[in-house]
Amino acid sequence: MQLVLPDDYAYVLLTASSYAFLNVYQSRNVSIQRRAAGIKYPQVYADKAQEDANPAAFKFNCAQRAHYNTLESANGVLFGTLVTGLRYPMLATGMGVLYFIGRIIYTRGYTAQGPDGRNKSGGILGGGMPYLFALSTALTAFQMLGLKLF
Repeated sequence: MQLVLPDDYAYVLLTASSYAFLNVYQSRNVSIQRRAAGIKYPQVYADKAQEDANPAAFKFNCAQRAHYNTLESANGVLFGTLVTGLRYPMLATGMGVLYFIGRIIYTRGYTAQGPDGRNKSGGILGGGMPYLFALSTALTAFQMLGLKLF
């Protein structure tokens, strides 16, 4: 099988590269919240006593959790973007852009308002994308094998 990249594949690569910037944004957010809360390394989260004594510690925990939540899906989303883009470059790009925007909104809402702010104002946009990427990756693979699903 010969692999030929579609003409629009550069958009897929730009989208995939945006995930690195997302990671930098979230890492920076965690660092800012860590400093404000006075949580020292290597402590990953503020404990309950620290949260009770300092509201900034709760914000730090929320920023940290938003970042970890994104990291939990990052490999699948990146892989899905690159593979789906082989057959459907603009679909992969659109899904990736929605994931990126949704994760920014999710991070900002979670950090500012706690768990209740995670999916307000569009943060849910990024939440379903890992599942859609899993489906689109499988569909792409089936098509590359010559299997007709529809």
